[in-house]
Amino acid sequence: MRGDRINERTLEGILILSPNSLSKLTFKRLIASTWETTFFVNYYKADCAKYNIIQYGLCEAAYAGDYLQGMDFKLMLHTFSFPLKKIVINDVHLRKFSVDKPQKLQLGIDTSKYYQTKYFSERDGKTVLFPLRTHLEKGASVAIDAIKYIHAQRKDIKIVTFGNYNQIALIPKYADHRGFVDDKELLNLYNEASICVIPSSGEGFCLPALEAMACGCAVITADNFGIREYMKPNSNGVIIPPNDSKAMADAVISLIDDAHQRNYLILNGLETAKIFSEENMIRSFLTAIKNFEQARL
Repeated sequence: MRGDRINERTLEGILILSPNSLSKLTFKRLIASTWETTFFVNYYKADCAKYNIIQYGLCEAAYAGDYLQGMDFKLMLHTFSFPLKKIVINDVHLRKFSVDKPQKLQLGIDTSKYYQTKYFSERDGKTVLFPLRTHLEKGASVAIDAIKYIHAQRKDIKIVTFGNYNQIALIPKYADHRGFVDDKELLNLYNEASICVIPSSGEGFCLPALEAMACGCAVITADNFGIREYMKPNSNGVIIPPNDSKAMADAVISLIDDAHQRNYLILNGLETAKIFSEENMIRSFLTAIKNFEQARL
């Protein structure tokens, strides 16, 4: 990107331009990272390579109504027809958009932000962490029912919840609900827990499970499109049927009682998190761009 230094400022090292600046700049590449910005990239008059990173695509259409309503949902679907080079984040999208010959981007987490501060063998082995998020497909109601099942059978298991779930009255009083947490507190929560349960049935990738792995938690997750990108059942985590509270509760109790299996999952999860790092994500992104551009030669 080239141009005069006009109408610009920086935010944490990132150059921020005003709309008036755009007409005086030339671009080598334009990349849309959300469906909303896809419209700008598609219609902006520039002779450059144009890309669409599809993070929320056709495979999540069954859940999109909870995020998007009416015209917004139709607009999102419309963006898939734009003549942009597609970069996808999971194998489901790779197959569904195969006619467009997409490149795949391997997402990852910042392992300098998520790591063990307390070795997993030093934890109590009975603290279980549940993220509770507002949108329907994130599974908060399923998790709450699972928490009730767990407490009915085992009063010795400590339940900790966090997240932006807004129906606080529905969360049992015996669960330690922390609400919205910042990065520092989230790191502490991951490092106090021995098990982290991801109840979401709709994910394009699922970063929270990787965050928990990097911090030394055994992960139990509902089956979804994104989790299959790195989760190997009973090797680096436990995958249960979506929207099944009893299966979720049974999986938690089973891992609480089987320290050997829990530790096996934790050790393999730690190795998985190293593979899906932010550094490897950057390499994957650059490789995707390189592959597109070599194909044009």
